[in-house]
Amino acid sequence: MSLNSRSKRYKNLVKEFLSEENEILKLSDSIDKVLSLSNCNFNSTLELVVNLGINPKYSDQVLRGSTVLPNGSGKKVTLLAFVEAKDVDTAKQAGADIIGDVEYIDELAKGKKIEFDVCFAVPSMMSKVSKCAKVLGTKGLMPNPKLGTVSADIENAISDIKKGRVSVRADKGGIVHVGVGKADFGNEKIKENILHVINYLKQSKPKGAKGVYFKKISLCSTMSPSVEIDVSDCIVWGLKKYV
Repeated sequence: MSLNSRSKRYKNLVKEFLSEENEILKLSDSIDKVLSLSNCNFNSTLELVVNLGINPKYSDQVLRGSTVLPNGSGKKVTLLAFVEAKDVDTAKQAGADIIGDVEYIDELAKGKKIEFDVCFAVPSMMSKVSKCAKVLGTKGLMPNPKLGTVSADIENAISDIKKGRVSVRADKGGIVHVGVGKADFGNEKIKENILHVINYLKQSKPKGAKGVYFKKISLCSTMSPSVEIDVSDCIVWGLKKYV
């Protein structure tokens, strides 16, 4: 999106931001900076953007998975669960908002309005769910074991999704976008979520990745300019916390 098409508020933020020394900031300082720029009239989401030294067009450099943020994402998730009849109560108690049956699958396949954010299924239901794979797939909602949305452990899987399981996936350019919390989380909780994602990326480094892995790390909030974070500072903090 070009700057000219942005709102007056955003243009003023950019003007203010660029009038200062545009340096690469330490992790805590970058969070404070983004929070100061997050002046919209709602609780904005902070997004971590990580440029990785990978080329996902090669099968040994694909990165796709999910992880549970220690402080959650702050996002209210509406969850559809496809489970066997005997497991309906378990799914509801775990936090499922909608229980999908065969009739629901047929309705989705015929174009029923999607009113959920995440779709979960037990393995035994996947053959039935495949009937609406085209609809769910185009929306990025098809259940997938790598994303934690296909599991026989109904209680823990649904609980993790509701608490803050996020998708971690590199796009065609090797860039990962992850929401790491809301503005009202404050510095420490956001920092903890960021470090968790960074360490997840380290542990999930594709076998075919060569050279510099973390090329650039940035943080921004909804409708605000992005701030570049010192990569080495992220790694150092990660070592302090996780090693």
